Amino acid sequence: MDDRSVVEAQIGRPPRSEVDVTARCHLGFPVVITVPPLLDDDTPFPTLYWLTCPLASKRIGRIEAGGGVRRAEMLVAEDPAL
Repeated sequence: MDDRSVVEAQIGRPPRSEVDVTARCHLGFPVVITVPPLLDDDTPFPTLYWLTCPLASKRIGRIEAGGGVRRAEMLVAEDPAL
């Protein structure tokens, strides 16, 4: 199966631009793709990296819901070198 087909299955529709895999899981499937600033139809796309893996999205959603972003922001504010 090619990357484009995997990403299509992950996001539930065909990608609207070329698929450039930035990160893969231990099984070799795409986890993150890089998206160009303009899609194939010239629509602007503000997100450079897109998390496509449903399992990773679910896990990150749990971290975010549990205050993970706030904790990370506090750590960075306390230690700019971080």
